[in-house]
Amino acid sequence: MTEYAATLYGINNTLYRAGTPVNEPHALARLRVIEDEYEFASTTVGQTVAMGVPIPAGMQLVGGFLYFDALATSTTIAVGNDTDNDEYLAATSTASAGGAYLNLIASMGEPFTTAEQVTVTLAGATATGTIKLVLFVAGY
Repeated sequence: MTEYAATLYGINNTLYRAGTPVNEPHALARLRVIEDEYEFASTTVGQTVAMGVPIPAGMQLVGGFLYFDALATSTTIAVGNDTDNDEYLAATSTASAGGAYLNLIASMGEPFTTAEQVTVTLAGATATGTIKLVLFVAGY
């Protein structure tokens, strides 16, 4: 085994160095991209949009981005699922055009036990404009 100058090791690197098998979704997994977009047309507050195909059981969400037009003053968008509308990104202002990383790290990286439909929820004010969601999923 090649030795590196590191003095600290991540969980999977520690398992690997000890000769312990590493769970495949956590190491050497295939990375896939799920992408979808939606055009809000005077869409009212509280609307939820299912984005992309459901992530299959056994796969894991490892990151993503949300891009958006300036939807309207006071608008926010959260990214989540059917049970928690801000599981992956807490309410983020969309008053100005921009983007946001899915940043709730505690919600990412573990394989799903059932299929996971990612959703985007509008809050704050009626919105007009385009959003685009890009998800990175890993697994078998």
